[in-house]
Amino acid sequence: MNATSKLDDYLAAVDRLKPLGDATCKGSIRWYIAWYRKRYPLRRVGFRAAGVLMLALAFLAPFLAKYSKSWEELVAGLITLAAGLSLFFSWKTAWQGYYLAQLNLAHALEMHELKLLEARSETDPDKALQLARQATEELLRDANRIIDEETRGFFAKTSLPKLKLPGK
Repeated sequence: MNATSKLDDYLAAVDRLKPLGDATCKGSIRWYIAWYRKRYPLRRVGFRAAGVLMLALAFLAPFLAKYSKSWEELVAGLITLAAGLSLFFSWKTAWQGYYLAQLNLAHALEMHELKLLEARSETDPDKALQLARQATEELLRDANRIIDEETRGFFAKTSLPKLKLPGK
């Protein structure tokens, strides 16, 4: 077996690995990129909507309080609800984490492709194979780290709202 075919065989085997599958292969890097890309806009909208709602209600509260105590209580309740939902669903954290994970995974994939081009242009067959293996190991390690950091970051910031019961 000549050296070029060793590299070609290795790269063909790498392409069959699940992490390097296409966007329809659940668990592949491309699948995760698509997953994050699809979900971060909704988290951005949720975070911004809750923020605008809280600001608008806080602005209106003094005006509505002039009419009746029940309006004041309703507005306070709605502000608390919006803040609680935002905290519980961690929309800001999810938006940031999903967006950055998508960008970082795409970058890692692009760097891998660049390193494979370098390996293909290497004249020393053993060095070419070594470069390809190193590039693939780096990609798999980086992708795992990126997904792990996003997941840990999300759950570290997700919490139940602290409730303050009346009279306590």
